Amino acid sequence: MPETTDEIGYTLSIRPDPAIWLVGPLAHETATEWIETTLEAVAEDFGVAAGSAESTYLHSVLTSFATAELGSPFRLLRLRALADAPLVARLDVLAAGAADPLAEFGHGFAWYDHGPRTEVVEGDPSIRRATRLYVDDGVRAVVRLHRRLADDGPSLLLACAGFTLAATASGLDDLIHLTQCIEIKEMT
Repeated sequence: MPETTDEIGYTLSIRPDPAIWLVGPLAHETATEWIETTLEAVAEDFGVAAGSAESTYLHSVLTSFATAELGSPFRLLRLRALADAPLVARLDVLAAGAADPLAEFGHGFAWYDHGPRTEVVEGDPSIRRATRLYVDDGVRAVVRLHRRLADDGPSLLLACAGFTLAATASGLDDLIHLTQCIEIKEMT
């Protein structure tokens, strides 16, 4: 169960399904260390031989993921099989009273739609989902999941933009479940 501390003084307990999600690298490990240990474990799980084309592909995916500037110290990679498009999610902890993170998606994108479509996740009223579409070598989707744990406490924001609309759409249930597997513990 990975635990790490964020910049506003909370410890996160991140317990995703290890058959679906990879967590890291976390604050206590370098990207290089994480890539080496993760590549070995994933290659073994997927039955990939060292030096093969599949091993090279995995190394490329893990390196891109571990070294990308996501703007958050918490990153997760959905990698269920070699044939699946990888899905990257970033996690942020928002202080109590923070502005609604689903209202504004920022500038610098060629948005395809007129604004975010926001809805409460069926079966879990603590999670709201917002989706936006943008154009970048095709139409892609950005999904944000906001989970309020208590009215007067911090909340979680999980953001994801898949390489394709299909990859993002196929990961929606996994993203919701991931959001439910993260706990915030206030530091003492």
